[in-house]
Amino acid sequence: MSNSVESLVRAFVADLQVVMRQELAAEVTAALEVALRSGPGRRSNGLKSRIATPGKRARRSPEEVAFQAEKVLAVIKNNPGSRSEQIARATGLTTAELVAPLAHLLGQKDIKKAGVARGTTYTARA
Repeated sequence: MSNSVESLVRAFVADLQVVMRQELAAEVTAALEVALRSGPGRRSNGLKSRIATPGKRARRSPEEVAFQAEKVLAVIKNNPGSRSEQIARATGLTTAELVAPLAHLLGQKDIKKAGVARGTTYTARA
């Protein structure tokens, strides 16, 4: 009796291993297809993607910069004294993408900055 139970358990384990390998292979294949279809990883900023000429960066329209500036201003109002890394994390933008919205807000005198380089902090004007 124990031999027949033992052989059934071995057969079950072997079948289970085959099914698990097939499922894993299917999941990896699906993930690779999605990754290859969507291109290199990049955080979404809630705007439509722009198609750029190869080798050139796409410029954001003034409307896109203004939209991002509104998001940045809201974060700064809720978190006065924030650094660009903190603002980037809160808005989902990269620090490079923050340059234009921050310049826009500084130009409109909606925010003020203090400090230098990575120590620069931003505060909303009253």
